[in-house]
Amino acid sequence: MKLETLPFRSDPLRFRLIATWVPALIAIVFAGGLYNRDLESTLDSHGDEAKWIFAGKMYTDLFFSCHDLENPYWFQHFGTFGHYNPPVGKYILGFSLNHLGGIAPIEPPSELNKPQDERNRALWGRQTVLAVKDRLGFSHQYNFAHGPKWNRVKGSAPDGDILALARKGNVLAGLGAALAIYLLVRYLLGWGIASLTIVLLLANPTFVSFSCWATTDIPALLFTWLGILFSVVSLGSLHRGWVKWVGFSSMTGLAWGLAISTKLNSLAPWITFLGIVFVLSVFRLSRKFFGSASLPDPNHEPLRLGLLLLCCVVIPPVVFFGLNPFLYHDILQPFHQSPNKIAHMLSLKEVIEGFGLPGSLTTHWERWRLGFDFLYRESSLTHPLCSIGLEFFLSVIGCVGLVWNLTWGKLCRDKPREWMSFIGISLSIWFSTLFWVPYPWPRFFLPLIPVYTICIAWGCCSIGQVTLWGIRKWIRKLGRSQTSGNL
Repeated sequence: MKLETLPFRSDPLRFRLIATWVPALIAIVFAGGLYNRDLESTLDSHGDEAKWIFAGKMYTDLFFSCHDLENPYWFQHFGTFGHYNPPVGKYILGFSLNHLGGIAPIEPPSELNKPQDERNRALWGRQTVLAVKDRLGFSHQYNFAHGPKWNRVKGSAPDGDILALARKGNVLAGLGAALAIYLLVRYLLGWGIASLTIVLLLANPTFVSFSCWATTDIPALLFTWLGILFSVVSLGSLHRGWVKWVGFSSMTGLAWGLAISTKLNSLAPWITFLGIVFVLSVFRLSRKFFGSASLPDPNHEPLRLGLLLLCCVVIPPVVFFGLNPFLYHDILQPFHQSPNKIAHMLSLKEVIEGFGLPGSLTTHWERWRLGFDFLYRESSLTHPLCSIGLEFFLSVIGCVGLVWNLTWGKLCRDKPREWMSFIGISLSIWFSTLFWVPYPWPRFFLPLIPVYTICIAWGCCSIGQVTLWGIRKWIRKLGRSQTSGNL
């Protein structure tokens, strides 16, 4: 049977949907089964999981179940803007415990039990902590001087069943992040490179580890790449109907809002995208008013770019402030920092002093060196088998092929706005990560993995294309030589 006679091949839309979703769903279902095998294991648990699980249960119950926005726990953990990450990542862990695990939320305090003066607020906060401890069976004071087994005996680390319940939500976030990256690469480069990208990403050791831990890093990755996906699609949908385009623009703002409400390092790609949309808007307006008067503009691109910029400027702050109860009483609290304090935070002094641990990275050279060492050694699939660095070779080939196609190929001509946005945001993620990393911990380098994986997949496909081109050329040459010999 020929491909053209297949039932789904005669319907282009149906064929495109099948070609888009089937490879991704196969990879995600297979990876999801592997990820869920040993979620209750405590042997490879991360020390910070106790803190994240406890905080996730606390934040979720206080905000969604008890509607307790006066609890001193909010102010204890969000007293200084930038010192603690926003709570959306913890909300995901709390929802996983409550809805996937069936752990009952704590009881909301009655009006009679709420303290009416500041003297009893500390007691109120301690009672809330004890209520959460009673639900989970451990406290959040993990002792890093000892291992997980010692902490579980002392009641400072969760048991395997609590770990498994909290990790389920993170597994779903990891699979969702992989799907978002797949759809983005599928939109830009086609299903072949996208399929290889999702397979390499789901097999990446660091991505697997953090997807199977109860952390806030994978949810931040999910929302960041959802923001990138909707940003690229919105810029490529300026010719679509207004209803569909407004939907894409609103989802773009919502995704960026959730990203910066999970981890503050998502500010860099969000601000980069705002700058790109602003530049495109100014360029289109200048062409409209100072260019050719006969230039048609049936899609009203300047207006649409302006509305997209408005959505991405207004919606993320609304989401950020709406999901941070510590800001309800002082909405300008993030802006009360002195210039010296902001400068210290940007130069990592406050972050490093807050951790108070040895081994901090003090120079940009150390950060870049350890970043590349992390990618090509700790997070490598081929390093144990190939000491030369096969992935380094493939990533270099991928970068060279990408630059060549964007410069002389058809990629930039087909989707210039989309590629401008994707390249700009990817570079902002890369440079902001490598210039900011305070400690050589894998979770700080996690944002580099998706871009790195896309480059490797592009390198593999480039080598495959060149190989097929050489084989076809050799077969044609061999056929011509046989024909001339017969003559």
